[in-house]
Amino acid sequence: MNKKILFFVQSVVALCCVNMYAINNQETFLQANQLYTKGEYAHALVKYKAISKKGPAVWYNMGNCHYQEGNKADALVCWRRAQKNGQYATCVDSDHNIQQLLRERGQLSDSGVWGRSIRWLQHRGACMPLLLFQMLFLVSWYLVWLCWRWRKRYAVLVCLIGFSLLVSMSMVALAVKYTAHKDCCAVVRVDGTPFLSGPDRQYHAHDTLAQADLVVVHEARQDWYKVAHNGTVGWVTADAIIKV
Repeated sequence: MNKKILFFVQSVVALCCVNMYAINNQETFLQANQLYTKGEYAHALVKYKAISKKGPAVWYNMGNCHYQEGNKADALVCWRRAQKNGQYATCVDSDHNIQQLLRERGQLSDSGVWGRSIRWLQHRGACMPLLLFQMLFLVSWYLVWLCWRWRKRYAVLVCLIGFSLLVSMSMVALAVKYTAHKDCCAVVRVDGTPFLSGPDRQYHAHDTLAQADLVVVHEARQDWYKVAHNGTVGWVTADAIIKV
């Protein structure tokens, strides 16, 4: 009996602690939003950083605060993090800010139809679970089964068209979603970061990277990262980049 009572008391205490923890985060978020609305971005950042479990809305507002404070590398990192598991509107707003920042820096971005289509799929893919894409794929095979059962010209034609569209959309969306999760992106922290051919400062430098440059991380080795930038693979120090 004593063990049961002790277990019950521990469960109640744990539940109360979790609720208090969530309430404190919510209060901190509201306080940060008030400072953000007033334009006190530095103070708002302090509050946002104090939130232990940050969601897409927190990361998005943090990105805006960093941008207003002139910390473009940190802003880019926060907007990228806001796009992970964020709602469609948050993904679109974050992408708009990212594209604007890249234009300000004179970096080329995918502004054509293909680039906008890929970003639209990325935004939709971030909001939709993988199960939904798998269900679409199963529905497409169900259409094939209907074609075999009906065996009528027009019915077969309609089902084949639907099958082709569903398979194409599912495969492209899955490929985009897989690529987004597979590639580990990072942002260069400071201007003039040496982009070396090996994991040591004695190696030849391919070039120097500027603040807020985007790189793809391929490998980690002690205090170094092997990254790719504009088709070139090289090494940078671990403290020179911020992983998204």
